[in-house]
Amino acid sequence: PGTFDPVTNGHLEIIRRAIRIFGLKVYVGIGVNPEKECLFTLQERKQILQDALTASRLNRKVNVDYYEDFTKRYADKVGDTFLLDGIRDENDLESKINQAYNNYSINGIETLFIFTAKEYKHISSTRVRELAKSGAWEKLNKLVLPNVIAALKSKHTKNVDGSGVTSSGTA
Repeated sequence: PGTFDPVTNGHLEIIRRAIRIFGLKVYVGIGVNPEKECLFTLQERKQILQDALTASRLNRKVNVDYYEDFTKRYADKVGDTFLLDGIRDENDLESKINQAYNNYSINGIETLFIFTAKEYKHISSTRVRELAKSGAWEKLNKLVLPNVIAALKSKHTKNVDGSGVTSSGTA
């Protein structure tokens, strides 16, 4: 589960490894986190992720869906008995351990962690959005796929009237 706002190469690397480790179909649930303000809608995030999976040739082994309810209910819906979560660094681990404890103690669902490869540990969706907002498009090439850059550009292009206000509502 995750917000995938937007999907990064680090996310794709975790999905690729999950497929290799488990050899099964992987379900990727795009969730709503009330503590995060997302740039893309749930439907946009789903489409961007599906396009990235297709470009990475991972789409046949991955089912992407979104949910607005509890993660446990989504896991039950798709028949999952555990969650798989990627860990970038110590801060990620600390926060996700608490989530894992809660998921187990409240919902009885296990969480397995995969540590991201070293070359991806600096990548986060937040950092990608910051770079896009500042117009640093050339820096995004190593962080996300071209379809993600195109989606980010569409959110950050100036209005035709030249007001300087982007389509995401920022000046």
